[in-house]
Amino acid sequence: MGAEHLIDKGACNIAFVGGVEDGAIELERMSGYLQVMQEHKIVPTMHYGRATRKIGRAAAVKFSETNQNIDAVICFNEVVGLGMLSGFAQTGSIVGRDILLVGFDDIEEYQQVYPS
Repeated sequence: MGAEHLIDKGACNIAFVGGVEDGAIELERMSGYLQVMQEHKIVPTMHYGRATRKIGRAAAVKFSETNQNIDAVICFNEVVGLGMLSGFAQTGSIVGRDILLVGFDDIEEYQQVYPS
């Protein structure tokens, strides 16, 4: 599970980005995240929106500019993750050092970027 992996890597303020609030797939993907957050007594941070690069980029910029101390993100899908890579690069945050990302779907484009 992505949330457990991030906690094992030292993350303690983990956000979930993308997806509509009441969608069936979203609820399935978010349920594991919410369960792990509850088990570890971590307050969940949700950033809802269509699963696009645009929402990922916007969330990354928001997290960086508002000093929410987000140190890891679970992306609804890797399209959102690509947007987050772009947004964090725009703000000077280095993915893999300053923030950790995981996503769903294992798309080919995500395998071609660094860090992957």
